[in-house]
Amino acid sequence: MKTLFAQHWTEYERGWGSRPDGLSLHNSREDRKTFIDKYNKKYNNAPVAPDDYSVADGEAFMIQVDDDLCTIVSNGMWVTNSWFDENKKEGRIMT
Repeated sequence: MKTLFAQHWTEYERGWGSRPDGLSLHNSREDRKTFIDKYNKKYNNAPVAPDDYSVADGEAFMIQVDDDLCTIVSNGMWVTNSWFDENKKEGRIMT
């Protein structure tokens, strides 16, 4: 088992509102902060909100990932909510 930090993201789209946009997985809180800073610098840097954009939502939370998932999970990996929920259901991710 390996401890990672999971970060929820929310997508905002003009005229449609907001919706969950998956999670990013990180080796540490520092890696999470670096990932978010780089993401915001690249994508969320306009003086006004674009038509659609994603932002980190809330604080990261610790998860335990089994050894099989450790071989495919990389720092900053973006996963869908359904991927996360399915792996949690199957016991490969524990919160």
